[in-house]
Amino acid sequence: MPKRIVDGDALWLSKKVKQLPEEYRLHYANWIPLAEANGVFEADPEYIHARVYGFLMPSIGVEKVKELLELMIQERLVAVWQHDGKTWGYFIGIEKSGRLPGRRESGWYKNLPPTPPRQVLNRASLGPK
Repeated sequence: MPKRIVDGDALWLSKKVKQLPEEYRLHYANWIPLAEANGVFEADPEYIHARVYGFLMPSIGVEKVKELLELMIQERLVAVWQHDGKTWGYFIGIEKSGRLPGRRESGWYKNLPPTPPRQVLNRASLGPK
């Protein structure tokens, strides 16, 4: 089970998160633990629903998760790409210091999801909205 540090100040003062409708903003923090040690997660709405909402918030359906994912992509909080028949997501900015395991610990993690292609990250962080 991935464990992630949530940078409170960065989350609470994020202009990108603020672009989400208010009722959706707290979901972003709830999704951060989906990220593996490289910041990547399986971006399939059914998978996200099962992991994040299935036990604690079953009233949040797969369609709502799909809508949330689309909004997070639109606001450049998440970048997505296809690899080996799966959709993968990456939390843009998660690579900042203290949010993912450091270089010393990186050898502990095996079978990580694919690293986001550079063009996906460039398009997500710099491209037009």
